[in-house]
Amino acid sequence: MSLSVALDPRGRIKSIDGDTPDPAAVADAARYIKALRDRGQVAAPGAQESTPGFTHRIERDDQGRQVLRRTRFSTGGA
Repeated sequence: MSLSVALDPRGRIKSIDGDTPDPAAVADAARYIKALRDRGQVAAPGAQESTPGFTHRIERDDQGRQVLRRTRFSTGGA
């Protein structure tokens, strides 16, 4: 899948143009999000950023779409 991303001067995404994902790519994305949720890495709406274990958050973009954003990294508790 090919995408083109335009950023504003502050580095925020202004627009994304590209191909429509095929069903296999959509299924892969769904599995990835499920795995993050199963491991407790996706913050629920309203959860504090400092809560241990959260590495991602689901937010709404300017067009009202849900977007998965990585907010930090986890060392995996070694």
